[in-house]
Amino acid sequence: MCAAANPADVAAKIAPAPPPSFLSRLFFLWGWPILRDGRKLGNALAPSDLPELPASSSPEKVAARLAACWAAELAVRPKKPSLPRAIYSFYGSATPKMLSGAAFMTALLCVQPVLIRVLIDLVQTDGDLRVGAGAIGGIVACTLLCTVVQQHAWYVCAKAAFETWIALTSLIYRKPSTLTREALSRFTEGELVSLMTADCQAYLEVGQFFFFFAAMPFQALLSASLLLWLLGAPFLIGLAVLVLNVVVVERLGNRIRDAQRAKSKHADARGVLVNESLQGARTVKLYAWEAVVAKRVAAVRAKEEAQLVRIARLRAAQQFLSFGVPTAVTVPVFIVYKLVNDTLPAATIFTAVALFEFLNMSLVVLPNLLNELRRAHVSIERIGRFLAVADNFEAPKVSEGGEAAGSVTISGGASFWWGSGAADNAAGGGLSSPPRGSASGGGAPPPLALPPLRFRGDFGDSFPRLRGEIF
Repeated sequence: MCAAANPADVAAKIAPAPPPSFLSRLFFLWGWPILRDGRKLGNALAPSDLPELPASSSPEKVAARLAACWAAELAVRPKKPSLPRAIYSFYGSATPKMLSGAAFMTALLCVQPVLIRVLIDLVQTDGDLRVGAGAIGGIVACTLLCTVVQQHAWYVCAKAAFETWIALTSLIYRKPSTLTREALSRFTEGELVSLMTADCQAYLEVGQFFFFFAAMPFQALLSASLLLWLLGAPFLIGLAVLVLNVVVVERLGNRIRDAQRAKSKHADARGVLVNESLQGARTVKLYAWEAVVAKRVAAVRAKEEAQLVRIARLRAAQQFLSFGVPTAVTVPVFIVYKLVNDTLPAATIFTAVALFEFLNMSLVVLPNLLNELRRAHVSIERIGRFLAVADNFEAPKVSEGGEAAGSVTISGGASFWWGSGAADNAAGGGLSSPPRGSASGGGAPPPLALPPLRFRGDFGDSFPRLRGEIF
């Protein structure tokens, strides 16, 4: 059993901390106390030991922000609204921060092989040591600065993705309350569950890597330009093979996308069957339909598994082409360079190998990037179609007196009591006071012989004084 915490201590722990200093924000030093407390307390770590969540990141705030962006999108494009555009507006300043961070980090990465070339040339020619020291210092500075930029861009990207995930889940959960039964019947229960779980989770999984994905086009363009400057025409042969490989991988990505859509439809159908079986569990058990229900679910699950196997095979072929071909192209390029120039300096080899590594990484990630973006786009499209349904549920109007339209107001007092009904059904009969067993009488009726609940009151001008039974 957990001991009761001192309110003063709890208030002190969750009170907003002062803004961290520049160095603390730069190197994420504000996170060290949290890590230290987690290691020290272990399983005893409680929510009160964590810093307070900023008000701007609370579920209520982020859901309201995305709802406002979605409402603006509906106002501009009522016939064909785009949820991705609304999410782009929701990101706000996070998008330029991620893009600028990706470009700056890529430039710092590609500068390092050039500095390595300078250092190797210095060793081969016995040059000035001050130039070598400057090259080493530049490599260290680029590595440190690249790490800082990368971590801050990751932080901005992950925070925006989690806030979007929370906001999407909140909007999906809230949407059925604004629809009538007729409008809501267009979507099965399994689809609604998949929207809040699989589709929102798919966006979260992809959204956390937007910064990394954004850096890949910059990295491919810059590393290819440096390799062309370094190797000349022989590099074009390898580049042509790599581009052709990307096209083939792209075709595989289209097939993976189609299989992903088919798998989602089968998953929705399976969810519907499982939910129906659980809701009618008593009937299933009563008629011993367990085998029939299991057979129906297994049939749909088999179709879903067939699509999963297809996706796995296509991804295996895609991974082979993505990782195998770029590595194999490096050797022929060096052979052609040797034949053309009749020399292959060590500085050129080391610099080209480092640049090829960057180019290979970007070309490997780009097809996967397209696949992941497609997967997230499919999920966002599904969510957008649901959120785009016009809100058509109207709550009952409330009159000036505070009562909903169509309600009956009881005035002049009313009485409720337990009774058998014999005295009440007599012509002109009535009880001047509640019998024994009413709320004001004292004793309760026997639990095994509970009489009906009687009512007597004045309904105003609408009805005369009457008595009714509530079973």
